[in-house]
Amino acid sequence: MFISWRVPVVMLAFVLPAALAFAQGAAPDANSAATPKSKTEEPKPIFEFVDATASTLAPDASVQFKLDLLIKNSGDLAAVPSLALVSDVENRCGPDNLKLVPDKLELIPPKGVTITHVTVSGVKLPATCYIKLSAGSPAGTTSLKQIKLNQQYVTDDVLYPIYKALGFALIVANATWMLAVLKHGNKVGPKFLVGSPAWELDKSWISNTTVVSSVLATAMGLGALPELTKYASKTGYATLIFMTSLAVIIAPFLFTVFRAGTVKTDADNKTVVDYKTLLPLTLLCGAVTLFAGMTQVVLLFLLFDEILLPYHFWSFGSEPRPWTAWNVGSISTVLLCIALGWYVGQSMFLAISQQVQFNEATGASGGHAVDATAARQRPSWPVL
Repeated sequence: MFISWRVPVVMLAFVLPAALAFAQGAAPDANSAATPKSKTEEPKPIFEFVDATASTLAPDASVQFKLDLLIKNSGDLAAVPSLALVSDVENRCGPDNLKLVPDKLELIPPKGVTITHVTVSGVKLPATCYIKLSAGSPAGTTSLKQIKLNQQYVTDDVLYPIYKALGFALIVANATWMLAVLKHGNKVGPKFLVGSPAWELDKSWISNTTVVSSVLATAMGLGALPELTKYASKTGYATLIFMTSLAVIIAPFLFTVFRAGTVKTDADNKTVVDYKTLLPLTLLCGAVTLFAGMTQVVLLFLLFDEILLPYHFWSFGSEPRPWTAWNVGSISTVLLCIALGWYVGQSMFLAISQQVQFNEATGASGGHAVDATAARQRPSWPVL
């Protein structure tokens, strides 16, 4: 049989492409060898705070900060998260300052949410800390939440000078009485009666000083104070300013409430009511007013210190407490308080002397003859 030459050529045309394709498939590719085979990503927990914004906390009566945290698991694997407290550059916080309530965190399923109660205590205030949320095992993502820990309502740095101001006010009142006894003898005993003072706020330096200090302190507390105050919280400052300003108004009412009135006939034969108050109560009212004025000055010093401490001008020094070093602020405050004490003490002493002279001129004590001119002149002492 005769076979045409065309048949082998056609067969070759079919066999050669197949052989080449087989050879190419069997030969290793350098690029494919260098690239690892893709694997399916393993499931893992992804813990996040539902509210990751910064929180500003105020301490309770036991100086503890309580916070509720909402934690969600956005991952595909159930796990137990871990919480830790970390500090900023001031290094005032640590893991030991954070306590969980209860002690353990719950297992959070995928796409689940849980509420965790935490308590922060033992931190030197004020402070800025961070709560770190992460997965224990297997490892997952890490989230941070900033918490700002406010100062206590009132600290010893505020109470210490206020107690000193109260003691100084009582010393001024007692010293005034002792000086009056040295000058007038037994005439100014505990039952000595003093006439009503002319309590005019616009003429009283101590009252004006208190009011001006209160206005300045309120304005500074509203706008100029830093977010985290050092010696007291903003609410504590506002309360102290209000209470001491109120004392200037309460002192005259104390004098008025406990006064005793007697009906008399004056030199013009007119019936009048003569109001008088015991000397100890008068001195107490003066001490309350002096205490209010000095307290406002102290609060003003502390507010200036809160604002100007970074500039090392108002109160400077290595000690953290403002009263442990002599500086511009503390010297100015002490001198102003001494000046207020001198003013109030001298005013009360002059008022007592004026009342003694009035009694002697009108025959109120000692049987002296009544002087008509002196009888028309009532003691007036706008001291408070």
